[in-house]
Amino acid sequence: MVLNCTERNANKRLIITWLTLLMLTLVSVFFVEAATAYSISNNVISGVLVCFIVALKGRLVIDNLIGLRLANKNIRGVMLSYFYVLPLLIALGIIFPDIIVNMTSLGS
Repeated sequence: MVLNCTERNANKRLIITWLTLLMLTLVSVFFVEAATAYSISNNVISGVLVCFIVALKGRLVIDNLIGLRLANKNIRGVMLSYFYVLPLLIALGIIFPDIIVNMTSLGS
């Protein structure tokens, strides 16, 4: 089976995306493992960096693996918003845990 130029480029893009996802996963594991040995401020920094990596990985998956780069903008926007809003909320919970506890507790 002979692949034409477009199919080879698509396969190359998929392989590069997959390898990038693996590399980003290894980087996030490194951040978490390195932070557990140090202070709380390092845990906050590594947690925020991991949230950023999750958003980046979500964008790569949506654009390159699922193929929504050229899809309807509304559908793509909803999918991307999940990977932007959720890591942002988690990062805010990591940075400001006391404020989140006070906002969500029922009483004193």
